[in-house]
Amino acid sequence: MSVVIGVVIVVLNIISYVVIARVVISWLPIIGFQVSPDNPIIRIVFDITDPIIEPIRPYTTFGMLDLSPIIILFGIFFIIDFLSRM
Repeated sequence: MSVVIGVVIVVLNIISYVVIARVVISWLPIIGFQVSPDNPIIRIVFDITDPIIEPIRPYTTFGMLDLSPIIILFGIFFIIDFLSRM
């Protein structure tokens, strides 16, 4: 495996962790935690994930259920699996 593919896999892994963090952050108000949108960490997480999630969100929202993070994670894991077999 080349260095470039290894770097791409590491970047995709980091993006997947940030997407998971976004999902957890979105569920915090439901369990009673106050989440300030002005928090710099929350802003960074949303700034990283918005360009990835927003384009597919209109096609993956069913009522109150947004499946776009799951679709993104499946896509990332598929790409990682494909690249690691090269």
